[in-house]
Amino acid sequence: MVNSAKKMNMEESKYTTIAIAATTPFIIIGGICIGWKYVSRAWNNKKTDHRRQQKIPRSISMAAIHGGKLALDRLVNYGKQQPTTQSGDDVEQLKTLLENEQPHYKELQQVLGRLEMNRREDEAIKILKKAMKKKKAQMKPNSKEANEIGFLLAELYIYK
Repeated sequence: MVNSAKKMNMEESKYTTIAIAATTPFIIIGGICIGWKYVSRAWNNKKTDHRRQQKIPRSISMAAIHGGKLALDRLVNYGKQQPTTQSGDDVEQLKTLLENEQPHYKELQQVLGRLEMNRREDEAIKILKKAMKKKKAQMKPNSKEANEIGFLLAELYIYK
């Protein structure tokens, strides 16, 4: 009985030794790979850190331009908007904004949103068509201002 226990113990230690010998290289190589990845990643971030700082403001500005702030403001104003409260003022404001040399398109979208909430899209469409013809006559047909007004016009047709 004592001999059989020693025999089992020797077999267990033999298998344990084989298991340790088989898995140790994988553990060591895996640790080296993880360490190498960590060190190389940190080293690459130091090299490109100045480039990343230059890109962040641009991406933030693009997010601000194409972000959902305007849509959120429109949803908030939808609950506050009273029908026919300022619609006459909004039409006049739309005309004055379009007469500017460099129109402020964010304000234009806000005014158009208020007109759309008051169901006055038809008047806004007429005004935008006149402004687009005027911009095309003044400048090149494919000018930026004419294209932006065309986009606003398409947006109004969608709302209508």
